[in-house]
Amino acid sequence: MLDTKYKKTSEGSLKNPDFYQVLSYCEAESSNLGGLIYPRSEYASDDEIRIRNSPIRMHRFAINLAVPSADLIAEAERLVMRVADWVRREERLAESA
Repeated sequence: MLDTKYKKTSEGSLKNPDFYQVLSYCEAESSNLGGLIYPRSEYASDDEIRIRNSPIRMHRFAINLAVPSADLIAEAERLVMRVADWVRREERLAESA
């Protein structure tokens, strides 16, 4: 379950409504993986969001929208690869548990 946002946020704040929105999507769809995609201007790098007492794993992804327009496709492809790598890693962890 992924959601993209393009707005100012409070960095590091898990009281962000975006977080709870994706969490509720995960619950509704019985998904254990949720992610938020933000412009890199909001979050410098990707990071994990831990949820205590929950099987749901969240990840925040950053995409650099400040690249020249000719490079946006390549930037989006790198984002897709990072998301796919995260999903594969989480699936392997779930299988080994």
